[in-house]
Amino acid sequence: MRIAFVGTDLAPLREESGALERVVLAWAEGLGSRGHETACFDASPDGPPLSRLGAFGPDLVVLNNRPGWSELVEPQVAVLQVLHNYEDAWSAGGAGGGYERALARPCSAVVAVSQALARHVESTFRTPVAVGVAAVAVEECFFEARWHGKGGPVLFPNRILEKKGVRFFLELAARLAPDGYDCRLFSHTAPFAPPLGEQRELLALAACSPQVELAEPPPGRAEMAAAYAGAGVVVCPSCRPEGLGLVALEAQAVGAPLVTSGLGGLAEVTLAPNEVVTCFDLSLWAEAIDRACRRAGSGAPSRLVADRHRPEAAAASLEREALRLLSGQRGRSTGQRQRV
Repeated sequence: MRIAFVGTDLAPLREESGALERVVLAWAEGLGSRGHETACFDASPDGPPLSRLGAFGPDLVVLNNRPGWSELVEPQVAVLQVLHNYEDAWSAGGAGGGYERALARPCSAVVAVSQALARHVESTFRTPVAVGVAAVAVEECFFEARWHGKGGPVLFPNRILEKKGVRFFLELAARLAPDGYDCRLFSHTAPFAPPLGEQRELLALAACSPQVELAEPPPGRAEMAAAYAGAGVVVCPSCRPEGLGLVALEAQAVGAPLVTSGLGGLAEVTLAPNEVVTCFDLSLWAEAIDRACRRAGSGAPSRLVADRHRPEAAAASLEREALRLLSGQRGRSTGQRQRV
């Protein structure tokens, strides 16, 4: 196959941009290693670069988080619409908010990065056929790092955004401080440059908190893996549903203990013995963090993440969805969807 991967208007398809961009690049590299011809294209606020796509002549265009753009692609070209987040992150371009029509585009298929997101899209937008699931890749450096963080800080590694639960983490840090816990937060605002207004406000709040160390984000992926390896426990207190929760997968690949809110895809990627706390009760979170910090390390989550999310497994899962689309096998109705 000749496959064109199209990024979003927020950031170029570069590893230094953000999680979505790294996931797309890993798929492109993995499918290239499986014998397909792949190319990556950056987008503008107006949509994909149609003239460059036409010159490439793809059999398949892979769009990411922009279902509205599917109607801009030539109707005879197959489109795989990959959704990484819930609809509040799909934003503008092409058909705007007419997502029901865009998601039902002929000669296309819709794929999500988690079962939770796939089911949400099916029920919310009444997709005519089942929404598939494609695994995202966790980079090898996270499997190479080994957790040694007993006694280390409670780490919040996500981007600085309201939906990631930054305000709750600051409250949690104040609750944990009397028990001797150190809490660390990265000033991670990519891919937004300059930072959004909400990010500036949250950074100011964190800077004023005596219970939180506000640190520079690690400069690379190996350094990020080292940060997980040195953490006593990693927390993901997202207050809105996550499409998946790549941070949770990366932390568990290293072997770090983890506590999450379980919203959206976080529930299915929080692997035992790691815990989900389903409400935002400070005492319940403090108890879960205390249990995580007292547990002996477990290699079970790391092994499961490796089985499901190593780059070769991720590429194979997207290849299956692409081949099903191009072979015309995506005819199951959502009512016939097989649950796994």
